Amino acid sequence: MPTTLGELSEAADRNLREVVSGTLMPDDAREQAVVVGLLGELVRHLQTTLESTGERPRRANEAPAAHLTTARNALRRAAGRLPAVDTEIAALHHDTPLSRAVQAAAAVQDLVASHRGRDGAPVTPYALAFTHRSARAYLVHCSADLAWGAARVAQALGEAVSSEAVAVQLYVARGGLDHASVFGRAAGGQQDRAIAAFPLVPPLDPRPALSTDASGSIPVHLADDCERLTRVAFEALHGRGEPALSGSDVQQLARWRGAGSECPPPNRSLPPAAG
Repeated sequence: MPTTLGELSEAADRNLREVVSGTLMPDDAREQAVVVGLLGELVRHLQTTLESTGERPRRANEAPAAHLTTARNALRRAAGRLPAVDTEIAALHHDTPLSRAVQAAAAVQDLVASHRGRDGAPVTPYALAFTHRSARAYLVHCSADLAWGAARVAQALGEAVSSEAVAVQLYVARGGLDHASVFGRAAGGQQDRAIAAFPLVPPLDPRPALSTDASGSIPVHLADDCERLTRVAFEALHGRGEPALSGSDVQQLARWRGAGSECPPPNRSLPPAAG
């Protein structure tokens, strides 16, 4: 699974477009119930992600979050008019493009949330990035793209269902998602695209350096440990009282640095340039 905000958003968008362009909607009502459920999960993840940036659904508000609420309520009503989700049939949809899009959207939500503690307070300096409007605008724009794809899926499914009542709710859901997409893109004019590199927070416990580790993996582990040190320093500076790295943990970091210093320079094996 990708590990930056931009990579995860692109993965979700790519899978949704695959659903739109190459996947036929099921004729069986039980499978349609699974698709409606997955769409509902996707919208829920988009809502939660937007709420992390300060977007809240309010009456008479044209913000994307308000329209996502409309879409989610309609999908809930559509699900109530379809058979209950069958676990065996749901398992068959575990690795479909739509399911992968939902998983990537959930990972976006988890990635953003990982930079804050259970009380919502920042645990890394990255969390402060979303205090800037341009950073929030990037996330809103990504959510708008996903809302557009979800609207196309709702439209295709609405044309495939046999129940007029379900079709009406899917039509309402599509409208809500389309509006969320339009207003989300309008709000994303001054977006900071550098926020695409926003990383997942690594766990505080460092991974031990082993003699069997390939030298090519060392820079990755060094980068993770730098993130760990940044997190510990940030929490200590703000007096959060979270458990810090132990002495043995610091020794593990030192081993990675020692292993990195033994790596040959990237061009050492290349012959000298002619002339």
